[in-house]
Amino acid sequence: MHQPVQIIRYSNRIEVRNPGFSLKPEKQLGEPGSRQRNPVLAAVLYDLNLAETKGSGSVSCAACSGKRA
Repeated sequence: MHQPVQIIRYSNRIEVRNPGFSLKPEKQLGEPGSRQRNPVLAAVLYDLNLAETKGSGSVSCAACSGKRA
């Protein structure tokens, strides 16, 4: 599964597509707690207001799509 990460820039957002796998077991998705693959990058994006709080991504994505995380 060695596929590249894609970063796509739109006029109103940036999308990061990662064909990898979750660091959290599927049974624990939606539960509090997360682990970052790249804490330095996460901190920079957070400081620039380009990322939300740690661990909020799957919940935010589910809320936007109308599904539960």
